[in-house]
Formats: sequence, C-alpha cells, structure tokens
Amino acid sequence: MVKIALVEDTDADALLTSQALDRFAGDEGLHFEVTRYTSAEDFLTDARARLIDMIFLDIEMPGADGLGMDGMTAAQQYRSRIEIHGTKPIIFTTKVAQLAAKGYEVSAVGYLIKPFDYATFALTMKRALAQVELNADAVDVKIPSAEGTFWISSRVITYIEVRDHLVYVHTEDGKVFTVWGSLKEYAAQLEGVHFMQCHRYCLVNLQHVSGFTDKELLIGSEDNVDRVSMSRGKKAAVLDALLAMKSGL
Repeated sequence: MVKIALVEDTDADALLTSQALDRFAGDEGLHFEVTRYTSAEDFLTDARARLIDMIFLDIEMPGADGLGMDGMTAAQQYRSRIEIHGTKPIIFTTKVAQLAAKGYEVSAVGYLIKPFDYATFALTMKRALAQVELNADAVDVKIPSAEGTFWISSRVITYIEVRDHLVYVHTEDGKVFTVWGSLKEYAAQLEGVHFMQCHRYCLVNLQHVSGFTDKELLIGSEDNVDRVSMSRGKKAAVLDALLAMKSGL
C-alpha cells in the first residue's frame, strides 16, 4: 500500500489527479491510499505525524483569494525537516510551465503541467515509485515529543543510545532527539534495516559507520566523527555484519 498525499485546493484538478492514480493503480496492479489536503498548512500539520510515501503538490496554491501558503513554500518547509522527509518523492502540478523549473530547488522527482495526459503522468509515477522502493530499505521510526508524535526515517539515524532511562536518537545532521522509552522498543522498530546493538545501551546504523578501531565504531564523516564503543560480546557479530554490508553480501 503506497500512501499518497494530494495537496490541491481546486476540486477539478484534484479529481484529474485522483482519476489518473486510479487508472495507474489498475494498470500496474498497485494499491494507493490517497489523502487530499485543500491547503498547504493542513498538509504540513498532518504530515508531521502521518506516514506518507509520495506527495502531489500544486505549486500555485493558494487559490484566487491569495490567502494561505503557496505550494513551493510548503515543499521547502517539508524538505527542511530533512530527518523526516528528505527522501520522500514530490511531484509538482501546475498550470504555468515556467513554474515547473522551481521543482528542482526541492529535489522534486517531476512535474505535471495541468491538464496533463496520462502517458506523461505514468512516466512521472514510475520515477516516483522507484524512489518509494528505494525508501523501502528504511523504516519510519516513531518519536514522541511534547508537541506530539512524529516520525523520522531510519535512513538518517546514525545511532541510538540510552542514558539514565532516556533514549537519545542521533541523526546525520547532528540533531539529537531525547525521548522516554527503552532501547528494546527501538530495536524492535529497526529490525532488518542495518541496525545492530554494539553494546548493552547502544544501537548503531551500520550504514553510517565509516571505520572502526579495536574497541570502537567510528560514525560519521572525517569532520564530525562520533566514537561508539563495542562490547567484547557484541564485537565479532557487529564487525561481521558491517563487513558483509560494505562488501554487498
């Protein structure tokens, strides 16, 4: 099931995209769950807590009244939450061809000039689904906070540690999310996506390991390396898994 956000303030244009999605799903034997938003603000609010695989976004929102956030600003804010949404494919829709080029500013996988034909739509969908399939190698991890629950991609988590009954989730851009919970809860969420326990109180994303010493894993780039210790009991299994992953085995 591919979860799609359709952000479109005009009913006729929303229907055009919905019908194209229905046709594509039938042709390809796929199942889509489509949630429509009539404003960028509603989309951004909901997207923080909802699992979404793909976004159709009207660049020209808001409507003729000129109120509310435009589609490009919404895309920029969505992408700015890189730990959550950096890899989710965005497809822009627009009636003004000159606006389409702006899609590259937020790494859109494509754009559709309304009213678009089905052949163009299908080609764009296949590119977006390729990104969705790539993202399937990761999972979305639930992070409870004072503002509510939201999700981050396991792809951007470097390691998770527990200290004094608090869980610290470290991400590749240097952010650290502090939450109540247990390492066991996160290990269950991350099973099968390159995470391993390197000692009793730490889970490491092997995809972010840049090297190792006799007792430590090196995480991150040369300019910003975190060192995480390996216990004697975990060392052999961790290094075997790391070398297998790096070798593509």
